Amino acid sequence: MLKVIICVFITLGILSLACGEETIKGAIIRKEKDSIRKASINANTLNVREQPSTTANVIQNLENGTEVTIVEENSEWYCIMLNYNNKGWVHRNYVVNTLENNTDVNQSDDEITHITEIVDFAKKYLGVPYKLSANGPDSFDCSGFTSYVYENFGIKLPRRSSDQGKVGKKISKNNLRKGDLVFFDTKGKNNGKISHAGIYIEDGEFIHASSGKKTRKVIISNLNKGYFNDKYVTARRIF
Repeated sequence: MLKVIICVFITLGILSLACGEETIKGAIIRKEKDSIRKASINANTLNVREQPSTTANVIQNLENGTEVTIVEENSEWYCIMLNYNNKGWVHRNYVVNTLENNTDVNQSDDEITHITEIVDFAKKYLGVPYKLSANGPDSFDCSGFTSYVYENFGIKLPRRSSDQGKVGKKISKNNLRKGDLVFFDTKGKNNGKISHAGIYIEDGEFIHASSGKKTRKVIISNLNKGYFNDKYVTARRIF
């Protein structure tokens, strides 16, 4: 009987950590009573997990723009309400607080680190050959490259560059920051139709899978100089 009671208490203790209780090391910053607020998903498809960890089981997927209620948070994750009073965890880089939708808030150190990791991962594929409709890792086309990079960080983008240009938040060229998706019209005269995509690095440079006759590989280009200067269409921020 004693063993049964102990097992019950251990089980209840583990379940309570899913949301709503403070962890031993103080990982939870805010509890439900002072953290409840509305937000929306800012990724094409976002995994909801049982625990605040990328290795935890995925219990649901949420589409871009889905409104959620945050009930708790730590430095990297939000605990949100799901159907039937269930709860789950999503990475905070892919959630936009509705109170902050119209404000370009400063990036936290964690966000800067995460974005840097994405760009550094993309740079590992410099020189990989271009191939139409290729999804990597041995070859890419432009949208195959952007999809491959972001999927490695839990963000599933649409396959076509024109569809990727509809995901996330529109960003002006003057407000670009590392990790933003940038889009171009490379088919003749620029009429605003997206046909090429890349990932912004900084200082006017972006990394992309180029289909140029002399390049045809993953390279870094400048969007303000040379070929791409008059091809730029728009940019999107997806985290």
